[in-house]
Amino acid sequence: MINNKKISKFAISIVKDLQQKNFQAFLVGGCVRDLLCGIEPKDFDIATNATPEQILEAEKILIDLKKNESTPSEATLLSRLHWWTVEYGLIGSIQNPKIYGAGLLSSVGESQNCLTNNVKKIPFSIDCINYNYDITEQQPQLFVANSFSDLTKVLHEFEKSMIYYKDKNKVNKQNLEDEDEEQISKLNQNKILNIEDKNLINLYKQFDKENIDLKELYNILETSYNEEWLLRFNIYKKVSHLNQAWVNKLKIFLNKFSLGSDLNKAIQRGLELIKTNKE
Repeated sequence: MINNKKISKFAISIVKDLQQKNFQAFLVGGCVRDLLCGIEPKDFDIATNATPEQILEAEKILIDLKKNESTPSEATLLSRLHWWTVEYGLIGSIQNPKIYGAGLLSSVGESQNCLTNNVKKIPFSIDCINYNYDITEQQPQLFVANSFSDLTKVLHEFEKSMIYYKDKNKVNKQNLEDEDEEQISKLNQNKILNIEDKNLINLYKQFDKENIDLKELYNILETSYNEEWLLRFNIYKKVSHLNQAWVNKLKIFLNKFSLGSDLNKAIQRGLELIKTNKE
């Protein structure tokens, strides 16, 4: 039985696109063999009754459309920001980045390739919205945020450029005039988040250097970081073989985190891979 989770979403996208244009399209060759054996294929071959001329014509139309593309809309820029962060984001140093993007975490092959020199690493900034992406190919470059604080700053920078923010700012300015000093001071309490962020980054460093007991680290997360799933996931990869109560609680947390979202689905796929490797 074929596990659909091992099929590249890019390959699925191409097959669906061809079929929607009334062509026949199927996965063939070694990828089918690997899927039947429970192995994630390294590449995918697609057979179609579309002629080479029809494929070339479609590619020509796509190229012409890209050449004539006007200034990207706000929605397009937002989708790019989402792609280079939520889906394909890296964090840490350029030389030794860590994955946090759900799209990367959901693909073993791509998550391995993205950490090699095959993929260009660019310091994350607002400039990432000027880079388009192709969902049918592995990405030639990825953006590395120095920290989650820096990531948040860029997100806020983009937010301030959006039309809705400018309109909302006009309304908020009027509302603030009616607020007393105590209420206004609450707006500055987000500075505490920076301190928490630094502490969390320090926990990541201790984890990477194996300078902290994993159960102790889990207890710290339970006490202070209720929403931190990625570090919990990395801990679970190391201790999934242990039959202990805290490990079972860790697995339950990951299974239920952001239930129903794309992120949860990515985590579920990651847990399945851990289970498969353990077996």
